[in-house]
Amino acid sequence: MIQRIQTIYICIAVVLGILSIIFPIAYLLNTGMGLGHTLFNFWLKDNANGIVGFTVIPLFILQVTTIPVGLYSIFKYNNRPFQARLCLLNILLLVLWYTFLGYFVWAMKPNNEQFQPLLAVSFPLIEIILYSIARKAIWKDEKLVRSANRIR
Repeated sequence: MIQRIQTIYICIAVVLGILSIIFPIAYLLNTGMGLGHTLFNFWLKDNANGIVGFTVIPLFILQVTTIPVGLYSIFKYNNRPFQARLCLLNILLLVLWYTFLGYFVWAMKPNNEQFQPLLAVSFPLIEIILYSIARKAIWKDEKLVRSANRIR
């Protein structure tokens, strides 16, 4: 299981998913005063008075869903087509995560807030790349196994 390179890619993607939940994603700064909001996957914190709002819960749900799906796909190493479909599911969930992030940033524009992304906003993009590479390696293994079966 761990000898396969796609398992390492999926493990790194799961770790990045966990880090994406922990670290702040972006600052939404008021252009006039400098105070604004800090955007996490689970909440939106007002920097002026410390009030926490849970309007960004879909980001959290999508990111948290990718973690067990990624872990489950690691342990489905003997069913490669299903493992590749799980990687594709994670890719789609992460693309949906970016769609929701774009919506929440667009929804904050009427408040005259400027979006300042942080490092953690790139973690889902790196996850998408890792799941894509893992999916390609899974299909490569599947082709190798099928060709070995033909030789027998």
